[in-house]
Amino acid sequence: MRTNGLIAVLCFFLAATLAAQAGVDLSGTWKLQRSISEPSTASADVVLVITQTAEQLVVERRVGDQRLTSTIFLDGRPSTSEAAAGLLQTTRARWEGACFVVEGSRTLRDGGTAAVKEVFELTANREGLTIERTIHTGTTEFKSREVFARTPRSEI
Repeated sequence: MRTNGLIAVLCFFLAATLAAQAGVDLSGTWKLQRSISEPSTASADVVLVITQTAEQLVVERRVGDQRLTSTIFLDGRPSTSEAAAGLLQTTRARWEGACFVVEGSRTLRDGGTAAVKEVFELTANREGLTIERTIHTGTTEFKSREVFARTPRSEI
């Protein structure tokens, strides 16, 4: 009898996790809130335009007149995209509860590689998006926390 109860509890938590993932949609236009982001080094406005489908997440990062677009597959397949300064990045993504986690590696100018991890998380009211990023080169670790506010496209 205890086994049936344990199975029921596990099924409940699995169903809750899947429902949370199914309900998370990161789509929208997001403007960086420099005053509460760390480090606050962006000198130009940063805007993300995110489009999410059942198969992929497309993230267009706009910094001034520059645009970088990344397509990230939601089924765990590797995704290759251009990172800053023309460097290539290969990542895989997964859901961890309500967080979207992207991990992989980025080529460096000196020919080396860096481990990259980004965690996307919506606020409870879905009007804010936080991206925590860690880049580890083996000798140096860089961490950032970018906080974005949902913004109507007409205000960009």
